[in-house]
Amino acid sequence: MLPKLVAQATSGFGATAVLEPAYWHRPDAGFVANWYLAAAQLAKPADYFLAYYTAMEIHQMLQHPLTTVIAATTEQRRTVDIGPVTFKFVKVARRKFFAVEKRQIQRGRTVEVADLEKTFLDCANRPDLCGGIEEVFRGFDRRAKALDGDRILRYAMRLGSPTTTKRLGFLLEAVGYGESAVLFELREMAGRLHHYVPLDPKRPRDGERDTRWEIFVNVPFDRLLRTIRT
Repeated sequence: MLPKLVAQATSGFGATAVLEPAYWHRPDAGFVANWYLAAAQLAKPADYFLAYYTAMEIHQMLQHPLTTVIAATTEQRRTVDIGPVTFKFVKVARRKFFAVEKRQIQRGRTVEVADLEKTFLDCANRPDLCGGIEEVFRGFDRRAKALDGDRILRYAMRLGSPTTTKRLGFLLEAVGYGESAVLFELREMAGRLHHYVPLDPKRPRDGERDTRWEIFVNVPFDRLLRTIRT
């Protein structure tokens, strides 16, 4: 039942239709399925926004297409595989529902998505939902120059997570983000924890220690640098 409900698509004449998954990748169908609209439909009636890896894709932080769409929601939703696409829903606290913008996907049709600065913050908060720390590092390198410094400081203050703020600051500094005043404010905001935060939360807490940010660099730094040179 479910697959027939969600495959939003558009034709060259602007008409919309509901497609079964068998048609999503068929060149003869005359339609292009829009997975973002499908995710929005699946999330309803809960509040949602497209987030994490999917927001990175929307904000051009990636160089490759994804076949997983991730949405943050206020209600628990199971992961759904429909045709070639996996729809993953992450329940988050209501306090994390901010900095969401409407993004036009098709004429007259919009979806809710985390804005660029919130996406950076979410990447630092949950790198595991953003393709891993190497993918996050590449994404930061591609788009850090487009950040609004005042906005990212406001968002970090609102989230109120010193661990996330330290990881965010370390990554921005590592990719050469040029706003030294913003980096200083992030360090001051995070304060001193008197313990070290793992750069990659999914890996053991070992490796070199960055004393300025109180970060365990538990991924070889030269390997991170290679990810942006290739």
